[in-house]
Order: sequence, then C-alpha cells, then structure tokens
Amino acid sequence: TTNSKKAGRRASAKKADKGDKDGKGDAGGSKEPKDLAPPPTPLPGPGPDFDMSRAMSEGHDAVDDIQPEDWDALKSLFKPQPNVMATVACTFIFLNHTAPPSWDETKKLLNDSRVVLTRLKDFGTFDSSKITTADLAKARQQLTLPEMSRAVLASKSPAAARLLHWCVSMYDIGVHKTGWEAPPDPVSVSPTKDAGGGEPEDGHTAATKIQSRERGRRARKSTMKGGGGKGKGAAAGKGPSAKSDS
Repeated sequence: TTNSKKAGRRASAKKADKGDKDGKGDAGGSKEPKDLAPPPTPLPGPGPDFDMSRAMSEGHDAVDDIQPEDWDALKSLFKPQPNVMATVACTFIFLNHTAPPSWDETKKLLNDSRVVLTRLKDFGTFDSSKITTADLAKARQQLTLPEMSRAVLASKSPAAARLLHWCVSMYDIGVHKTGWEAPPDPVSVSPTKDAGGGEPEDGHTAATKIQSRERGRRARKSTMKGGGGKGKGAAAGKGPSAKSDS
C-alpha cells in the first residue's frame, strides 16, 4: 500500500511538471498568450570604435576553429534546425550574393569543404569589398531571426555557430565599408511594464500584446454584431442576411 501511494505521488508530480513545461498555467491559472512571437535578434552593426582588422581576424579564426567532424555533421543533416539553415544561407549570400534555393543544393556546395573553407578564411581580407547593400539587406533578414545566437546554435551544430560568428563579422565589415544604414524595425515601442508591475518588456513583445488585444476587441465586436442578426431575421430564414462589415 505504501509503495502504491509513493507511485501515485510520483505520477502526480510528473503530471504537474509536464503541465508547467507545456505552459498550461501557473499557480494563478494564467496562460501565456499563444500568439506572442519571440522577438528578433538585435543586430546593432559596427559601432564608432569599429576595428575592421580585428573583425577580419575574428572571422578568419572562427572558420579556422571549425573541426572536420563538425563540418561533416553539418553537411550530413537531413533537415536542419531553421536557424542553422539560415546561417548557412547567410554564408552563401556573402560568398555568392545569393542563397542556394534548397538544402539539397546547399549540401552540394558544402561537400567541397576545402574550397569553401578557404574562401571563407580569405574573404574578409580579399573579397569583403564585393559585399553589396543588397547582400547586407538579405543577410540581415537571416541574422535577426529569433534566438539567432552562437550559444543556441552550438547545441544544434558547432560548425554553424562558428559560421554565424563569421557572418556577423562580415556584416559589420560590409556595413562599415558601404555606409549602409539598416531600415528601421517595423515595430518600435518604448519598453513598458505590465499591469502587475513585472519586468519591462522589449518593444516587440509590448507591441505584439497590443496587437493581440486589438484583434480580440475586433473579434468580440464582430461576434456581438453577428449575434444581433439571429432570431426573426437571417437565423430563421425569413429575412435578408446580415451584411458583412468588410
């Protein structure tokens, strides 16, 4: 009987842990809104004290640190994690001004590891002047994806984590050489605190919550209008259907 009670308590604890991990609620029974997208990764670009020689050296060293087994593991991936794929795409945007159209095509390019790695090591010194503003715009789309960091990528692909370091170095060099200014973020909201006095939110999260509340308000308004048409009219089939708001 005692063993049965212990087993029951362990099962209850596991169920509670699963509920916490699944985001089904906290002690107060609240739920995390499902439509909150993670914020984009900041990409500030080169600062006023930018050292281009150092950036070139860091890019070279990042590629030089890629181990052969890590490169083999990268090109053998069947379906890479999205940020891994985006990092490799960004790499070829700088090398070839365009990303391969598919992962299968990307793997064909990665197979020639000696040529690719040599180009990457020498790119900052000899070819970075070929970076265009169009390259920078396309690269920025990849580099600002949510959770685009070396720490996150390292657990997915050590080679991709080092390629990300190279890509950011080349991005900074390209911005410095071309004087390109990145377009403003589509959402720019000052950090705010929630009603409960919690931690400040970044602009992206705060704006997304505002948009979510606005969608909910419009949905409720539409439901109220639709409900008013039931009864003797459209619902009974004896009158004209309610006109759409659109």
